Amino acid sequence: MTYEQAYNKLLEIQEKLSNMDIGLEEAVKLFEQAITLSKICLDKIKETEGKILVFKGELENLKPLSVD
Repeated sequence: MTYEQAYNKLLEIQEKLSNMDIGLEEAVKLFEQAITLSKICLDKIKETEGKILVFKGELENLKPLSVD
């Protein structure tokens, strides 16, 4: 599941939970799904952050070309 898919599903759950027409059991089920989706989003963000740090390190190690 991509970050965007998880995030959009979270938004759907938020909408359902905001609609007070659901029962307690359904609300708990949705809340559990939201926790799982939140973890997926956080993992994707951490993964992306790691990649950015690697790229940043690679850029800092580049030496400018000397023009003679």
